[in-house]
Amino acid sequence: MNITTYEAAAAAYAEIDSSIATLKIQPHDPMTIVQTPANRLTRVVTIYRAVRPLLSGIASLSLVPASWRSALQLFIVALDGLAGEVAAVDFKAGKDL
Repeated sequence: MNITTYEAAAAAYAEIDSSIATLKIQPHDPMTIVQTPANRLTRVVTIYRAVRPLLSGIASLSLVPASWRSALQLFIVALDGLAGEVAAVDFKAGKDL
């Protein structure tokens, strides 16, 4: 994500805003939710996918120190891999048949 113009900044903002809106954040009592490792992992990946554009935007800001941007980019790559693995595990060919 390289933001060099007002139009690019507005487009990036719109992408980030719509992505975060997909979370449909609602308050809930954590004691009422059954927490299993699979549920927690799925929730983390869902949230990550929504905030990924925000993280990418931050990682491209020149006011953030270069070492921090590099670390954030590595974090994004690692979470992309994790999200891909979760998607691969969730997919089972022919399960809808």
